Amino acid sequence: ELAQQLCRYPRGLCPYAPRCRKPPPPPPSPSPALLVPPPLQLLSSIAKAAGEYHTADLPEELLALVFGLLGSGNRKRFSLICRRWLAAEAASRLRIVLDARSPLLADSTLPHLLVRFPAISTLTLKCDHLAESIGDPALALVVDCLSPGLHRLKLRSLRTVTDDGVATLIATAANLYKLSIGSYTFGAKGIEAVLSSCLLLEEFSIKCLRGLADLEPIAISAPCL
Repeated sequence: ELAQQLCRYPRGLCPYAPRCRKPPPPPPSPSPALLVPPPLQLLSSIAKAAGEYHTADLPEELLALVFGLLGSGNRKRFSLICRRWLAAEAASRLRIVLDARSPLLADSTLPHLLVRFPAISTLTLKCDHLAESIGDPALALVVDCLSPGLHRLKLRSLRTVTDDGVATLIATAANLYKLSIGSYTFGAKGIEAVLSSCLLLEEFSIKCLRGLADLEPIAISAPCL
């Protein structure tokens, strides 16, 4: 009976015969633009070749360009490959955030940290609201290390800083475009120093300025507006 049923169907159309599926089409070839490795893979390949001394002739500008494309975590990891990469990472870093607690950031430590990063354009000094922050002496040391390219400065919870410390810091950072201050105890004199020294200032943010009395006047000249 099975043989009679098989004879009813043309050759190749028998329902009992195994069906041959067409092979899947080959994947499309990647475009030349996709063949360029991302910065992370590029540095990984360079790191593998570092043991063979293939990076001695690599220009410093190329290293700085690659480091500029990486995130913060990868920058830190690849900067530990060698001393040259550590210097290239520091020279290409544009932003830095420092914990400004007094026990962690001693007066003698802060200048060495800032000198290591000569291209900084954004500097943030912040402290926990329950901890003791750095004071006027540390800010005076920052003045000597600030880069002319510093355009953004953020100060958070530095409660031991006075009007004199702010005036000394701002007098050197005359190229600031953006200044953000939060949880401070200085008063009107510090604000006057900011407005009179930072003539290029475009954005000035103040939060929780506890040293400013309700009736304390702030003198602002016309060119500062």
